[in-house]
Amino acid sequence: MKLNELKRILKDIKEIKNINQVGNRYIINIEPYKEDQGQLIIELTLVYTDIKDKNSLPYLWYKNGYTKEIINNYISLDTCYTDNLHRSFHYYNPTTKKVANKTVIYFDYILPINNTNVKKIILDTLDMYHKDIKAK
Repeated sequence: MKLNELKRILKDIKEIKNINQVGNRYIINIEPYKEDQGQLIIELTLVYTDIKDKNSLPYLWYKNGYTKEIINNYISLDTCYTDNLHRSFHYYNPTTKKVANKTVIYFDYILPINNTNVKKIILDTLDMYHKDIKAK
């Protein structure tokens, strides 16, 4: 996916300040929304794997029952929220969840790369941000 295509997919999301590309990663800066004027940055990575590799994460996820099939490409997401005191937190990430005080992968959000899924993950991240849902 090229930068211009991603910008086209996300063009109607007004909260996006800018999008930059570094390799297969996209850094998406979000306009401050909260009273503390903190900064949310979304790092979207498009991961392409060799599904024949028995040591690839998608193969191991499938083998251990986390996914229904081997996914040959998927969207990875990381978030960084920095508040006005310059403290950084990995809040507002729909691809992770809390289980027994640990952060783990939320496999419902390990989605194949396509326009619909890219937009869904960004919109769900922004929904968590606006509702101040720090973790699932």
